[in-house]
Amino acid sequence: MATTIDTTSQTDEMLKQTGIGHFIAKNKTAVIAGIALIILGVIGYGVFSSQKAKKEEAYQKAIYEFEKTHFASLKDKKLEIVPYLEKFEAIKKDVNNFKGLFPLVIKTGDYLLENKKYTEGITLFKEFKRHVDNNAMKYLLDVRLAVFLEDSGNLRGAVEVYEGMIKSNQKLLEPKTYFELGRLHLALGEKEKAKTNLQYAIDNSTDENLKKLAKFYLSEV
Repeated sequence: MATTIDTTSQTDEMLKQTGIGHFIAKNKTAVIAGIALIILGVIGYGVFSSQKAKKEEAYQKAIYEFEKTHFASLKDKKLEIVPYLEKFEAIKKDVNNFKGLFPLVIKTGDYLLENKKYTEGITLFKEFKRHVDNNAMKYLLDVRLAVFLEDSGNLRGAVEVYEGMIKSNQKLLEPKTYFELGRLHLALGEKEKAKTNLQYAIDNSTDENLKKLAKFYLSEV
């Protein structure tokens, strides 16, 4: 008669011969459950990543189609700004303010600036910035927002934008930010603040053209 071998007992005895093996043998159920959870987590993350990639691909396609039709019509003067912005708000909702919308936000803002639609541009950049977590994107949005505010005559508002960039420790092109602040303070008649900011730009910039401009404005203080 054939002898039945208890492989489970043999495996447990082998595992107990080492410290880690002893722990695994003693806590087999918990270890197996833990491994199962890890495997399920990996599978779940893979499915999530795949679904996210498909969703973002669909968003990107929708943005491309929007730019090819509506933004092209806007530039060709076949679509007025107000109805365009209504359509733009709709696409923003459709793609859930997906970061891939950023280039179109910039292009739309530049068009609004060319056409002196300051209120619309200010609203556009302020609203979209709330959905951005990339520092380079934030910088470009803030700089354009400051330009809109300055061109609309709101110098104080532009100052607040640049000051906010410094307070948030935005280091990208920092000397340029201080230069713009100094220039705006000078325009507001705030000479001491203008001096401080322009001098900072001169002392910390490696851009010779920026230094020359800062020195020129400093000579006007």
